[in-house]
Amino acid sequence: MLAPKARRPAARIEAIVARNAAVAVIFRRGPSRRVRMLKWNLRNDRIEGGQWIEAGVHVSRCDVSPKGELVACFVASYRRAPGTWTAISRPPWFTALAVWPKHDSWGGGGLFVSDSHFLLEHDERLLRGIDQFRLMPDFTLPRRFRVQSYVGHAPVPECDIEQCRMVLSGWRFVQRAVWGRATSDPAKGLPFARPEIMARALDDPRRPRFELRRLVDGYAPDRAQGQSRIMRAEIHDRATATARDLGRVDWVDADHEGDALWSARGRLFRLAGPTRRGMELDAAPKLLADLNDMTFAAVEAPRRAMRWP
Repeated sequence: MLAPKARRPAARIEAIVARNAAVAVIFRRGPSRRVRMLKWNLRNDRIEGGQWIEAGVHVSRCDVSPKGELVACFVASYRRAPGTWTAISRPPWFTALAVWPKHDSWGGGGLFVSDSHFLLEHDERLLRGIDQFRLMPDFTLPRRFRVQSYVGHAPVPECDIEQCRMVLSGWRFVQRAVWGRATSDPAKGLPFARPEIMARALDDPRRPRFELRRLVDGYAPDRAQGQSRIMRAEIHDRATATARDLGRVDWVDADHEGDALWSARGRLFRLAGPTRRGMELDAAPKLLADLNDMTFAAVEAPRRAMRWP
């Protein structure tokens, strides 16, 4: 009797919504350290396939420019020099327009303040003869493009890149995380004694009725990234004091029309928000795409992806 075929693990889907455009950049990971970038048109939910990279991409340290024309990624691949780096490219392509070497995973990545102003989270000191603010050879920046250190210039104090990016997009802190006791078994991860909760209004931010919430309960072991977040999502109706639990998610956000967007087990979902035709918490979400059945392929970036916008 043949043994049952091993079930392929679900892909992990994360995305970043551009602040001033109906565009999101999707990072689809799996298997292992293979990541594919895709571009998502939020107006019609068309998803454009892009490039794969055989490396770790730390999405929490990535960002998309306000108009959605550029993406900054923090990449780790210790099989090739410089080990880790921050790159700027045209989505959905990893082929870089600019690369700064990092060499380690302390910090890295960056935040777009505007379409032509970037904050780089690299060490400003010269360490081991390495200047982490100097571009790698053969890369140049447009004259109009400005780069500063994230440290000391972050627009939201006491926040990491992801938290700062979320606050600029309309999220706010409801509760800061409190670390719990470290477990003796590393396989059990790092739970929080109190979860981190961030919320975003789905309608008028001054007087919101519907609110999207992201709850981070801790970190779980992850073979590709070292750790991944244990995360849940909820939608709250403040007028009726009711809530809908969306369960475990890999990513959650909202579009500019107030629709709730999230991913779970390699699939993307949308729930119509209050500004379209009135929000119904018990409505069935729309399955936008199942991105599990993708296989790695070497894809060359087109010539347009090798030019600054």
